[in-house]
Amino acid sequence: MATAPLVLWLLTGLGGLSLTPAAAVSLVAGRVGQPVTLPCLYSSWSQSRNSMCWGKGPCPKSKCSQELLHTDGARVLSRSSAKYALLGDIERGQVSLTISHAEPEDGGEYCCRIEVPGWFNDVKRNIRLLLHRPLKPKVPTTTTSPTTTATTTSQERLSRPPPTPPEARRPFQKTLPCPPLKVGPAGSFHASQAGE
Repeated sequence: MATAPLVLWLLTGLGGLSLTPAAAVSLVAGRVGQPVTLPCLYSSWSQSRNSMCWGKGPCPKSKCSQELLHTDGARVLSRSSAKYALLGDIERGQVSLTISHAEPEDGGEYCCRIEVPGWFNDVKRNIRLLLHRPLKPKVPTTTTSPTTTATTTSQERLSRPPPTPPEARRPFQKTLPCPPLKVGPAGSFHASQAGE
């Protein structure tokens, strides 16, 4: 009977240790050619400083694989490229990674690992970066139609009525000349013939 409490104690104790559960993956979207920030924040749990690292790929059991950047908790100690930066206050746990000019090969999974003193205390954040193509600039489309120009004096502009728009014009009509009318006896009218 004494073994049952011991087994229960061991299961409870080991269950509390949990060897750092698998970190959920957060998604961040960005555009090629633009700066992209991968969020990672923590607060200080002890008086000692926490170190941290950023790596490419999922968080391994310890440290960061393909390490991009490493801090001692106060300043950046190393970085693999100048395009990686921590723009926040490191001592306050603002360790979001900014990639200054994202390139297609920057897409993929990243690991933010905050190293906390003690066994199995590290905080891990897996972040997947999805990069979209850059936006194409909108090119204005223009259409041109033939134009004619004429030079006119200001006097001509004032004396001429404005042109009639095409939709207000009547359809083409031909006007035929009418012969002159002559008044005949008893007030009758008749058309005069040429030469009369």
